[in-house]
Amino acid sequence: MGRLGPVIGKGRAGRRTPAGQPVTRSCGYTPATMPAFEKSPPQLVARFAEVADRHPSAVRRQMFGYPALFRGGNYACGLFADRWVVRLAPDDLAAALELPGAAPFSPMPGRAMAGWASLPGDVVADDAALDAWVERAIAFAGSLPAKG
Repeated sequence: MGRLGPVIGKGRAGRRTPAGQPVTRSCGYTPATMPAFEKSPPQLVARFAEVADRHPSAVRRQMFGYPALFRGGNYACGLFADRWVVRLAPDDLAAALELPGAAPFSPMPGRAMAGWASLPGDVVADDAALDAWVERAIAFAGSLPAKG
């Protein structure tokens, strides 16, 4: 069940259960069981603002209450709790995940997002290393079809 009731599966339009009911999908969370998201530490938010200023080709916006950079309406990178998250092309993603301390981005336990990685703290602390990953993320977001 979604927050407002069953959600009709997008790829299953017109499909019905044996009882004649529409096929539905559920994320498994209800408002009572949805995990609470932590705020990003103020130092990390300040670091994000400092880095974002060096990348004028991206637009700064909030995503789920966290600061993020977008290009062409597509998410490039941002913060999630105490992590710096990047959205990357497959080859860049593989390289990022080889970094010690990097991990696939999972906003909720067991829900890793394909194409996204959490950068390790030593990369976030290093201007040159972080700028290189932010540029890759911005370039990838810019290569996607633009969103309104």
